[in-house]
Amino acid sequence: MRISAKFQLKNREIQTDYRRAILALLKTGLSNYSSGEFYHEWYDGSAKEKSFCFSVMLPKGSAFNKETICLGDTWLHITFSTSDHRTAMLLLNILQEMKGTPFPLVHNEMTLISIAMLPEMILPTTSKIYLRMLAPLCVRTFQEENRQYVSIQHDDFVKQVCDQLKRRYRNLPDNAFDGFCFMPIDMKKTVITHYDQKIECTLGSAFISGDPRLLKAIYDNGLGTRCSAGFGLIDIIRQE
Repeated sequence: MRISAKFQLKNREIQTDYRRAILALLKTGLSNYSSGEFYHEWYDGSAKEKSFCFSVMLPKGSAFNKETICLGDTWLHITFSTSDHRTAMLLLNILQEMKGTPFPLVHNEMTLISIAMLPEMILPTTSKIYLRMLAPLCVRTFQEENRQYVSIQHDDFVKQVCDQLKRRYRNLPDNAFDGFCFMPIDMKKTVITHYDQKIECTLGSAFISGDPRLLKAIYDNGLGTRCSAGFGLIDIIRQE
């Protein structure tokens, strides 16, 4: 299930760390909705995975500076995706309550002006997908007890992508990972600022094949790490 939300901005300047603002929006919405009874289901101080992901689409012509982005227009499109019906309904309810109310940003503000459920993509027996990243692919690994991130520039990138999938979707049967293949097609490294941290990520297109259950989980809930923080959402170019 995918939800599209369009926001109108007061002016064209936003911070490069804009995913942080979207998370603040969600936390504010959860705090206000139903007296905050659902807030700790998502945000309890731990780093637990959440069953949704999102991407932020910037207007064409946007220019990146060191700490700010000069947008090509005064709007943002945010796409939320989840496999969980309850999560989708909660997101919809939160957004509906926030519609029309300005939300403060650094030297700016954004107002939700429209919400729409996007058509459901059916993947009944698909085993091969050509995809492009709508949000950066973030892959976290642990080496020598230090948290690190790997990108397409690392020799073990594909292995780390596969290992991350097994950690994230460990609720799937073990045989759902049999024969999984990840093949970068046109990918490049990018560096994302997130909560003042520089995170090495990957953008571009790739080919994946494997068990339809795993491919559906990737489509609905994202590929890689930190998907609920604005990473890992994919778009399907073609399926076979």
